[in-house]
Amino acid sequence: MTRAIDARKAMNYLTKAENSLRMAKIAIREKAYDNAVMSAIHGAINALDALTVSYLGKRASGTHRCAVSHQGYPRRQ
Repeated sequence: MTRAIDARKAMNYLTKAENSLRMAKIAIREKAYDNAVMSAIHGAINALDALTVSYLGKRASGTHRCAVSHQGYPRRQ
């Protein structure tokens, strides 16, 4: 399932992805490995959202599986 998002908001998702990556690195340095994994996963989801919002004007809603497999996304013409 997807929902329409203004493509100009893609940078918001990229910023979230970068912040999550920064927090994952801090967590690794502090040996908080569970938090590092959670931050890395959230960063990857936000990075995918940034790409799909930028190129398609849509992002996954519902399960994150859609974001990874691009189910529900039309192919770019």
